[in-house]
Amino acid sequence: MTKSQTRKLLVALILLALSVLGAGVTQSGDMQLPSLDQAPPPGYHRVTGVSDGDTIKVTIAGVKETVRLIGIDTPETKDPRKPVQCFGRAASDEAKRLLTGKLVRLEGDPASGDRDKYQRLLRFVYLEDGTFFNQHMVEQGFAFAYTIFPNGKLEDFRSWERQAREANRGLWAGCPVSEVDDKRQTGNE
Repeated sequence: MTKSQTRKLLVALILLALSVLGAGVTQSGDMQLPSLDQAPPPGYHRVTGVSDGDTIKVTIAGVKETVRLIGIDTPETKDPRKPVQCFGRAASDEAKRLLTGKLVRLEGDPASGDRDKYQRLLRFVYLEDGTFFNQHMVEQGFAFAYTIFPNGKLEDFRSWERQAREANRGLWAGCPVSEVDDKRQTGNE
């Protein structure tokens, strides 16, 4: 075999290996490796769905889990017994915008317990950039501070809600007082 034939064979083998790996070369000559659906970094989980503003679905070690966010309660959008509540769609849309398909870090709270009566995980949720999602929802007026159940950040949630209310953000600006008061009295799950 000549040098030229050896070189051609080597190039053919390299191209074959790259095609098997799914890699390619862009028109600019840059190597483009395949996008592998790799496991998230340790401590992070992929959000696979958003049920509403305070309930999400994640995959943890290959298991799909429903997560109820600690310390917040958003107006209802899915309860078949009642109409969609004021600002419920906006809260759900905000959660979808920030969480769908994203990686999140989940943090439990000893005061809240591990699961609720529906067997949903109870967690604080943090985005990859460090944003505390539960706080964001209350501060921006997408959620109420959920004060019926204890948690280690309860006073913070009350403070964030007070700030949102005083600044007329979100549901505090756009919902009739009677609906807000009804929601506060019943404590929706």
